[in-house]
Amino acid sequence: GAAAPPEKEIESDYEAPVATGNVVWVANPKSGRVALVDASTLQVRTVEAGNGPTYLASVPGQTIDTTLVLNVLSEDATLLKATPQGITTATFKTAKQANSLVFSKDGRFAIAWADARKVPAAPKTQGFQDLTVIDLQQGTSTILAVGYRPVAVGFAEGTLRAHAVTQDGVAILDLAQGAKVIKNVAI
Repeated sequence: GAAAPPEKEIESDYEAPVATGNVVWVANPKSGRVALVDASTLQVRTVEAGNGPTYLASVPGQTIDTTLVLNVLSEDATLLKATPQGITTATFKTAKQANSLVFSKDGRFAIAWADARKVPAAPKTQGFQDLTVIDLQQGTSTILAVGYRPVAVGFAEGTLRAHAVTQDGVAILDLAQGAKVIKNVAI
């Protein structure tokens, strides 16, 4: 017997993993898939996401393992839920170049937005002013213009409101009857 050639180490195409209760999720932007690893059995499954699934986050307040992934090439987000019966998915349109996610405490709402600090070569004329409010309970997404280059997005405690802090002000979002900007406070 001839000796087998030495193994070649291949760099992984996967992004950083995210854990949700019993499942570890890993996005693969090149394949368009998300891998799920069952933490107790180590069984690995994969599921189709959008084109270029890259930014993955755990959805808080869920009774089953749930994650949301931003698909950078198809400009949408895929909600993934792992149940004993299988994996369910739902897709939502997002604003262009979304690379950040924030969730309401109960996990009903997600806001996807483009953090310009994660795009180092972006020209100053590119405002990244659009963000997407996703109502995971109702299954809807709404794209809103909030101001030049958001730097932080968060939810108000105890109300159906969110705030987007931008380089030129603060946008106040009402989430009660569909998402809308109710006020822009200039800085």
